[in-house]
Amino acid sequence: MSEHRKELFKFITANLIKGFLWFGLIIMAFVFLRYLFDDYEQVLHGLQGKPFFIYSVFFLSEMSIGLIPPEVIMEIYKSQGWESFCLHIGIMAVLSYIGGIVAFYSGRLLDNVDVIHRLTARPKFAANIALYKKYGGVLILIAAITPVPSATVSLISGALGFPFRSYLVWASPLILRFVLYGYLFWKFGGLFVNIG
Repeated sequence: MSEHRKELFKFITANLIKGFLWFGLIIMAFVFLRYLFDDYEQVLHGLQGKPFFIYSVFFLSEMSIGLIPPEVIMEIYKSQGWESFCLHIGIMAVLSYIGGIVAFYSGRLLDNVDVIHRLTARPKFAANIALYKKYGGVLILIAAITPVPSATVSLISGALGFPFRSYLVWASPLILRFVLYGYLFWKFGGLFVNIG
């Protein structure tokens, strides 16, 4: 295996592991919440009536650092029936994609901040930036299809001058991720209920 392929393989593997760790944390959070709240289902039902609040918070998360996993919203709306659930998946997919674009342009603004330049000039950051410049598209794709926070990757992509059109292409599988995750969550979401 060539040195280039080894480097790419290591980069992909490290970021996929991060994605699966995020997913594990999400599952653990669901289990913890089930133990924490005796009236878990009532809490979810109460949140269903606040879609503007929920999607505002989700969109703010998706355009900043992406700390609210979409699985949380899937959990809230899965009891409303398949058609309603699909509508919510669609809303989340669109908000997430648009939020990523906002994060990308926020990153472009960060590129003009002197403190950021001084921070990224350090040797520790310089090595990571070099890797990103080689494989940035792959990282955007990994963030789009795994639980790695895509907003953070979008912010970094903008800050490091990744071409916008290329970003849109590499990030577009995010829509498919929502469709696939939504379907799997619908089919197997009962696992989260039964674990607790």
